[in-house]
Amino acid sequence: MEQENWVIIGIDHEEDHLSLRLVRELQKLGKSVHLVCPRCARDGIKLLGLPVYEFIEDIDEQVDVISLHGDVDQWTLAPHISQRMQWYGDIKVIWPPENLVDDRWVSEMYDYGIAVAYNCRLPI
Repeated sequence: MEQENWVIIGIDHEEDHLSLRLVRELQKLGKSVHLVCPRCARDGIKLLGLPVYEFIEDIDEQVDVISLHGDVDQWTLAPHISQRMQWYGDIKVIWPPENLVDDRWVSEMYDYGIAVAYNCRLPI
């Protein structure tokens, strides 16, 4: 929670869903929060007053932490994360869903220099 710049990928639109609760908590702490949801971005939807980006590389600001939620295919994200790291090199931590069991994907993120909060609960 010490990191200042968060990206939430895989937003669920149910009001009490963990991803939206996390956004509200981070905002209360004064953190910078960006949202990534390709469907919402294509439809021009804003969530909690925030713009929604189609891809992580569309965010033109610092990204320290990526938190993954919902039905997100981690392997589909890998090229976008790779591109982001080539352009900015700013991602420090990825917080995947608790049910992520793909050690190869975790190893790939480590290869990019990104820590993975593997099997850790979000502190909210």
